[in-house]
Amino acid sequence: MAGAVELALIGLLVVTGQTLMAISVAFLVALGGPLVVVNHRRAERSRG
Repeated sequence: MAGAVELALIGLLVVTGQTLMAISVAFLVALGGPLVVVNHRRAERSRG
């Protein structure tokens, strides 16, 4: 679900001419997505 929201945001920025902003958002999503997953797994492991 989050992926669809991010794609919609990036698409909106591209359409409105904020190409650099769209690239930045895409870059942050690409970096941030895996980091969130890794942190979540690490937290579960340390708790369990």
